Amino acid sequence: GAIDEAIPHHDRRDFFECWARNGGDRVLHELDPFIERRRGVNFSAAIGGALGEKRVAFLRERVSHHRSGDVIFVHAGLPPDRSHAGIFSQRWNRPLLLLDENAHWAWTRWPFLLPEGHPNGLHRRIFVVHGHTMPDVDPLATPRQIECGRLNLDGGTYSRDGAIRWARFVGR
Repeated sequence: GAIDEAIPHHDRRDFFECWARNGGDRVLHELDPFIERRRGVNFSAAIGGALGEKRVAFLRERVSHHRSGDVIFVHAGLPPDRSHAGIFSQRWNRPLLLLDENAHWAWTRWPFLLPEGHPNGLHRRIFVVHGHTMPDVDPLATPRQIECGRLNLDGGTYSRDGAIRWARFVGR
C-alpha cells in the first residue's frame, strides 16, 4: 500500500512498533475499532487502509517544519547542538535503528526539553512550537517553557479525553 512505499521494507516493523508505542496503536484503533479481532493483519497495510489514500497522500506531502519569522513549528523540537540544515535534512521515515532520537526533529526530547536545552547555541533567537511530549512528561510548566523559548502544544490527546491544546500567535 501507500504507507509501504513511504517506509523502506526492512525498517517497517521497527518504525510501526515505535509508532505504536508512541500512541499509534490508539490512532489505528480510532480509525478501525475492530483491528484487534483480525488475525494475521499486516500492520502497515492496516494503517494505510484505515487512513485511506487521501490521508496517506496528505501525510506523504508534509514537511519537517514551518517557519514564520522567528517562530519554528516542528513536531518534537530542535536538538540544541545541531544546525537547522542538519536537523531538517533528516527524513521523517529514517530507519529508527540508525537514528539518534535526540538528534532528530521528529523524536527529540532531551536535552531540548530541559531549561538549559533551549535556547542556546544555534537556536538562540528562535521560538520553537512543538509537540511529541505530553504535558505531564514535560519538565517545565507552560510559563517556564515560554521563558526558555519554546511552547509544547502536545495535549496527550491520544491517551486522554481527546481535548487538544492550541495557541494563537499575534504580531511579531
